[in-house]
Amino acid sequence: MKLDYLIKEIRRQVLTISSADIGQSNSLNIDVKGLSLNSKEVKKGYLFFCLSGSRYNGKDFINEASQNGAVAVVIDENIKERVNKKITVIRVKDIIGCLGSVANKFYNNHSDNLNMTAVTGTNGKTTITFILENILSNHNKSVGVIGTINYRFNNNVFTAKNTTPDILTIHNFINKMLENNIKYLLMEVSSHALAQRRIEGLKFNQAIFTNLSQDHFDYHKTKKRYFMAKSLLFRNYLKEGGVAIINIDDLYGRRLINSIKKNKKNRILTYGIKRNTDIWII
Repeated sequence: MKLDYLIKEIRRQVLTISSADIGQSNSLNIDVKGLSLNSKEVKKGYLFFCLSGSRYNGKDFINEASQNGAVAVVIDENIKERVNKKITVIRVKDIIGCLGSVANKFYNNHSDNLNMTAVTGTNGKTTITFILENILSNHNKSVGVIGTINYRFNNNVFTAKNTTPDILTIHNFINKMLENNIKYLLMEVSSHALAQRRIEGLKFNQAIFTNLSQDHFDYHKTKKRYFMAKSLLFRNYLKEGGVAIINIDDLYGRRLINSIKKNKKNRILTYGIKRNTDIWII
């Protein structure tokens, strides 16, 4: 797939494109054979996304990515230092947003070919994915799961390093599922993943909220910020016409409903035990 084709959708985010070895007019006429966030995993023909973290600067890995065969690198606008000029360098405003868009494009918008359900909340995410997986399987539906215990589909099981993996791991997993004719995806989405935008490039058919209690304050600092991270799933990653399924017994579930109900393009479905709901247990 040509680099020029991959970055069409992020043109507004591109600040500069530079290359010392080939003219700028030709610097995008490059075949891209893969995407990577890890310079050690880069292979010949890969596009490397140079992300920075709290403990490292992504630019430190550009030379290694180039040596391993990267044909181009995408860097954030905040990287001001000179970088390897022997490789095509694309400087963008929002590298995470661009990563999600490019990954979706690279895999031919594959997430549109799955019915995808995301589950978020302090407790109950894993239980809900197991229940839904069992229901779908009993109705002869092919289903894959990305969760805390593992990532799995059919008889393939992969170790879960995080509840919600990074953007490229998710897209790679979706691609593998489609190659195996999986039609439904159930995904646990943590507050960390939402705050760090690990599901960029994805849109879900259904989003489920379980509850919110005291947790992860080492990261989010306050309960308000923790709740705001959870609410991003419903505000940013639900397809038009998608369904928000919310536990109305939970205080923050009711707050979530109030914060998203103005969006008439999505349906809200409530569940619970204590209150009048759309779905309840008797």
